[in-house]
Parts: sequence; C-alpha cells; structure tokens
Amino acid sequence: MAQGWQQYPAHGATNGNADWGEPAGKAAVAADPLPPAKAKAGEGKRLRLENGAQIRREMVKVYRGMKVGAIDTSKGSKLIYALTELSRALERETVEKLTERLDEVEGK
Repeated sequence: MAQGWQQYPAHGATNGNADWGEPAGKAAVAADPLPPAKAKAGEGKRLRLENGAQIRREMVKVYRGMKVGAIDTSKGSKLIYALTELSRALERETVEKLTERLDEVEGK
C-alpha cells in the first residue's frame, strides 16, 4: 500500500477495528449535538454597522441590555468602546472622502 492515509477496513467492522482502537462489531454512537444557543443582546447575528445611525442603535441596544442586566456591565462597556471606535473610524472615513471631493472640485 502506498504511503498516505490508511484505508478503512472492508471486513465488516461497524465502528473501526482493533487496529483503530475500537473493537469490530461495536455499534457506532452518534454524538449528541449541542443545544442551540440563545442569542443574547448584542450577540448572535451579524450586525450591519455601515453608518452612524446603525452604530448608535447598536449602542442603545447594548446600553439597554446592561440596564436590565442581560449584559454584564464589564462586557457592555467593552462593546460600547468598540462601537465608539467604529463610529470614529466611520467619521474619519467620511471626512477624508469629503476632503477628496473638495480637492477635486477646487482642481487641486
């Protein structure tokens, strides 16, 4: 046999064989799937944070989650900080685009 991956034995083993660590004839056991996780406030689906209003709405959701106790204040503070930085980056990008447009109009 060529080097590489070992071929699965063809001699009727239901869950491997003695060479693979499981005795032949032992029934295969399916792993229990993890229960679906509930999405918490500020987590889960992918967020669209493409403008200031969307970022502000997400900040409000996190704030309300902290206020009612659904989000730990330590984690919420970190989320708010990250959202603030996203907002600042968006603002810088907007200012840069406006500056470029002004330069084009002025012919610089």
